[in-house]
Amino acid sequence: MIMSETVFLYEETQDEKADSVRITGVRFADSVMRIPEQLGQKKVSVIGKKAFWGCMGVQEVFVPESVEEIGDWAFASCKELRRVSLPRRDIRLGRGVFKGCERLECIELRNACMSEETGKAGKENKEEQADGTGYLLAAADRLLHNPYLFDIGAAGTAEWHRKWDASLQELMHMPEDEGFSKMLLCGEEDYGSRENNIDHYCAGQRKRKARAALLRLRHDTFLSGELRGELEAFLRAHALGCETADAWEALVEEHGGDRSYYDLFERAGGIHEKNRGQCIAALDESHTEIKAYLLGKTTKSREDFFDSLSF
Repeated sequence: MIMSETVFLYEETQDEKADSVRITGVRFADSVMRIPEQLGQKKVSVIGKKAFWGCMGVQEVFVPESVEEIGDWAFASCKELRRVSLPRRDIRLGRGVFKGCERLECIELRNACMSEETGKAGKENKEEQADGTGYLLAAADRLLHNPYLFDIGAAGTAEWHRKWDASLQELMHMPEDEGFSKMLLCGEEDYGSRENNIDHYCAGQRKRKARAALLRLRHDTFLSGELRGELEAFLRAHALGCETADAWEALVEEHGGDRSYYDLFERAGGIHEKNRGQCIAALDESHTEIKAYLLGKTTKSREDFFDSLSF
């Protein structure tokens, strides 16, 4: 029997845990959704299959300590979902829990003291997230398309980073047209559309690679020098002024107002004196702060040059 309390729909779990319930759905969803620990005076232990499928307005989700299982596709296709907070412990996860959450940025793992293996021993939760674990975890399926990396217990360890980087290397070495034929066969009704154009598809794949490269360079715990060089070379090869500018476009689309990513892109060689003016001109009115920032860096360089000539 499905019951309701406030906005959540739920039912008793069909096992020996008669004191617990499973959430099966929601009446309406705010931008911030805090799943309660109790409903009907019983512990919320399960988020059911497709419970929040396609909740369009949700941007943040808080999952309480009481939850022991999250069912298949529980949050799938929540197109505006950006942040999720989970307890760092053994939670049984179904298939495609966050499948199709195209804007998911960070999966925060709460109350975790990172082990010495992570190089972050004894850090509190905010400092733990500073090493990028939550951001890399969120990108495991969104960018790498590798659900096996969604491992709450291992996330943040050296071995987990090694597996993440191995999957990233597979992506970086993947031919740009791989998967195009399969996509075309699955979308025959859209044949001839822009999305089914090979050039558009390949550009999308390059942007996906650039997004993953930027993210890993930004959160570089355990990143090897060899892989760093490979990622930076890819960004340089697809900057403004090159044959394709897909890395630059991915930077602007994904991180439009974040100075740290522009600095990272510049350190990789994607912004330099020959294309700096072109980069500034390419930014529209919604990026005025970044335009001013890049222009200011140019002005500072000139001032430093003339200062070096003074007696």
